[in-house]
Amino acid sequence: MVLRALLCLVLLTACKTQKPGKWVAVDFGRPDSVIFELNFVSDGIGWMTTWNGEAKGTEGWEVFKTTDGGKSWSLWAKQAELKIKYTYFVTDKLGWALSLKNDILHTTDGGESWFVQRTAGKSKVRYKDRPSMEVIEPINQLYFVSPRVGWAWGGGKKEDSFEQEGIFLLTVDGGKTWHRQKYPFDHELQAIFFLDPDIGWASDRKAGLFRTVDGGSSWQKEPDDIRRPPITDIFFTDLMHGWIVGPDGYTAHTTDGGKKWLRVRLQKRSYLRSVAFIDSSNGWVAGEDSTICRTTDGGQTWSMEEVEVKQATITKLRILPSGAVWAAGNGVLLKLQAE
Repeated sequence: MVLRALLCLVLLTACKTQKPGKWVAVDFGRPDSVIFELNFVSDGIGWMTTWNGEAKGTEGWEVFKTTDGGKSWSLWAKQAELKIKYTYFVTDKLGWALSLKNDILHTTDGGESWFVQRTAGKSKVRYKDRPSMEVIEPINQLYFVSPRVGWAWGGGKKEDSFEQEGIFLLTVDGGKTWHRQKYPFDHELQAIFFLDPDIGWASDRKAGLFRTVDGGSSWQKEPDDIRRPPITDIFFTDLMHGWIVGPDGYTAHTTDGGKKWLRVRLQKRSYLRSVAFIDSSNGWVAGEDSTICRTTDGGQTWSMEEVEVKQATITKLRILPSGAVWAAGNGVLLKLQAE
């Protein structure tokens, strides 16, 4: 297939200095931890997966839980016993986890008890200068849009000296069965977003953009654009309106489901890591150097938000059902406080 460049118009906007909100640091007792996942199932209950290299029995991974809307976070006591490194919940009772061996576990009682749904298989690492080697499937992330529909993935890395097999799994029955799909991406998956159980978008490390309309059973690669950098996060508010972000302040918006992208140049050109919107008008982008910018007019103008912690790398933005907004990243957990 002949690839054609996406039309990417350029809109210059300032990242203004007005402050519609202030981001306040929340102390969870691990200032040196990297937060890999922040997963709220309600305004009160949330889970957080972190890594600090020092946690014993879990290879440095730690899982925290809050039951008071993030005011306090407690280390999950059963994590080390169960050798769990990562969790993802959809309700206060239903959740999934990855073990240190990359098995997929499931709980129906809020994490009190777990059972293995899928034992990790084997995958290949192909080297250029020596024989291939079999390793445990490199599954490192889970994502669910409902109690029944979810995905698990990992691997796909390609370097000069080796190539790692990519893993992409799909379940439509709450994990009773996991279907391994042919890995559709050109490199390791860097961002994924599902609007509903069927419609989703993804991007790999080589800046490829992909779209699915059947829940990830098949993916169509969108036309390449040599001006588009590797995408670090994707967010759609509906079928037509979406946002992507990346390095050097890269921010782009689509109004036609991703056929064309309108670039927005922020004044502060930080490496952006996350994007999230409440609706088509109100949203945030965030990234390195404690950068958080907000729009209230669908991206026509952006405002720099005040962040209590300086020089932090923010990798996750999360919006709760009540409209509360959280940010997390390398050694930092923040909550937006209205002024």
